[in-house]
Amino acid sequence: AGVLGTATTLQRNAQGLTAEERGLLENIREQTEKMEYTVDRILHMAALHSGRLHLQKEWVPLEDMLVTARKQIKTVCADRPFQTRISKDLPLLHVDPQLLVQVLTNLLENACRYTPSDRGIELEASANDTEIKVCIIDHGYGVPPGREEEIFTRFSQVKPPVGLGGSGLGLAICAAIIELHGGRIWVRNRVAVRGAVFCFTVPRETEPPMPSDGD
Repeated sequence: AGVLGTATTLQRNAQGLTAEERGLLENIREQTEKMEYTVDRILHMAALHSGRLHLQKEWVPLEDMLVTARKQIKTVCADRPFQTRISKDLPLLHVDPQLLVQVLTNLLENACRYTPSDRGIELEASANDTEIKVCIIDHGYGVPPGREEEIFTRFSQVKPPVGLGGSGLGLAICAAIIELHGGRIWVRNRVAVRGAVFCFTVPRETEPPMPSDGD
């Protein structure tokens, strides 16, 4: 935080600096922001695995959490075609909405990061008697065969053909959050076309009765 604050202050008073010096300052700021982001994720991962993090469950519609997640990734996923196929009878999810938004954010961000910029992203959601399933579908490069389970472990990275990969923590955090909810998470490559499908489930719970007019 101190380094980031100093770099930002210097940038605001950079009138006498050369273009090269301003570029170096910008690089310091960008790299410090990445470091801060990575440290935050490491601390979050530690909290998830410590057993001290307790779920704050609420009854939430998937659509509301999806709106929040898409706002958080609008820079990474700018102008992406986005399509949703959510069952009309999809029940409310009994989850910690802040944590589930993080799962959606991480999966959508990965889908955008690991696919060409003109390719669309899709989301499907359905439910059976015991669980609710959500899948993020992309049209990108897919997952290297044999690494489908490994990528959910800490610091496991898959470098995309174009651009930079992430910290190797995002999918591990997703897996820890879903496990905390008693669900499952997995990935498979698409068969007929290029791309990957990331899916997770959470248990389907009985919704509380609606309050009567007299309550």
